[in-house]
Amino acid sequence: MMAQTEKDQAEAAEHLGEIKTRLSNLDQDMQQISDEVYENNRKLQQELLDATREEADQILQEAVTEARKEHLINLKLQQEQIVEVIMDISAKTIQKVIPSGVQDNLVKELTDRIWDLGKTDMHRVTVIRESLAGRTPAVQVFTPRPLTIDQKGNLIRTFSALADNDVELEIEIDESLIAGISVHIGDQVIENTVKSQLNQVEEEVERSLDQIYMEENDEA
Repeated sequence: MMAQTEKDQAEAAEHLGEIKTRLSNLDQDMQQISDEVYENNRKLQQELLDATREEADQILQEAVTEARKEHLINLKLQQEQIVEVIMDISAKTIQKVIPSGVQDNLVKELTDRIWDLGKTDMHRVTVIRESLAGRTPAVQVFTPRPLTIDQKGNLIRTFSALADNDVELEIEIDESLIAGISVHIGDQVIENTVKSQLNQVEEEVERSLDQIYMEENDEA
C-alpha cells in the first residue's frame, strides 16, 4: 500500500508539473493574443484616424474651392454692376458736354457709309432690298435731336438709292442715343451713335473681365 501511495504521489506530482507547465504556456499564449489584439486595435485606430484626417482634408479643400468660386461669382457680379454704373455716368456726362457738331458729323458719316455699301458690300444692299419687298418703303430714323431740313433731304435721297425706291422717313426723338442716328430699314439696323460706341466699349470691358474671371476660376 505504501508503494502504491508513493506511486500515486509521483503520478500526481507529474500531473501537477504538467498542469503548471500548461498554465505557464497558457499565460504566454494569452499574453501573445493580448499583444496581437492590442497591435491590431492600434493599427485599426491609426487607419481610422488617417481615413478621418483624409476625409476632413478633402471636405476642407472642397469647402475652400466652393468658397472661392462663390467669391469669384460675387466679384463678377460686382464688376458688372460697377461697369454698368460707370458707363451710365459716362453717358450722362457726355450727353451734357458733347458739342453740337458731333451730331452733324455722325449723321454725315452714316450717309457716307451707306453710299459706300454699293462698292464695299453689295450683298447687304441686296438683302436690304429683298427685305423691303412687298412692304411700304418707310425708314425709321431715331435721333437724339431734331434733324435739319438738309439732313432729312439727304437721308431721303440716300435711303431711296439704297432701297432702289422712294422712301418715307419716320423720325423719332431718342435722347438716350446722345448723338448720332440709328436707322431701321427692312430687317436691317444701321447705326452711328455715341450710345452704340459706348456699348462697344462696355462689351470690350466685360469681355476682359470675363477672361480674368475664367482664368481665376481655372486656378480655383
